[in-house]
Amino acid sequence: MKDNIEVAKEYTDWLVKNGGHLESLTLRDHFAGLAMQGLLATGADYEDDIHGSGWNWVAAASYKMADAMLKERAK
Repeated sequence: MKDNIEVAKEYTDWLVKNGGHLESLTLRDHFAGLAMQGLLATGADYEDDIHGSGWNWVAAASYKMADAMLKERAK
């Protein structure tokens, strides 16, 4: 098992190699991630979603928000 120092070094090496970001991450993905954080940070009770329909609604809503942000940005 790797210790924390080994894990931190591997992560740092990865950041340097990849310029600190994922090349495949789009602006849409970034906006969706920010929207997802906002949705989940509300502190709402998601008990029904954990045991019911799952978390797909979070992803769908996040990308809807991202698409709206990109549309507004293009104006």
